Amino acid sequence: MDHRRHRKIDRILFGEEFPDVHKHLDSTYKISGKYHRRDFVHSPISAILYGLMSEDKKIERILSGLVHIIADELKLDWLVDLLDLLLRKKIIIND
Repeated sequence: MDHRRHRKIDRILFGEEFPDVHKHLDSTYKISGKYHRRDFVHSPISAILYGLMSEDKKIERILSGLVHIIADELKLDWLVDLLDLLLRKKIIIND
């Protein structure tokens, strides 16, 4: 999943984006290519540690990393696009 979609998930779930989280989790892509998801950096432990070491230590930053990994594993691109469309068309009421 591309970072644009990951940021959309952030906005939907947390009301803000965490681009640094996604950059960190995918930082080994240039070295490992499509296999970067097998690297330690793209793991729940890494997402948690990154969030805990961040300056603000927001729980949402940690959750964003965990959701990033789940969304990649489950290939949820289509779901993110559908939710985004529904929210933009105001089919889903967003308080």
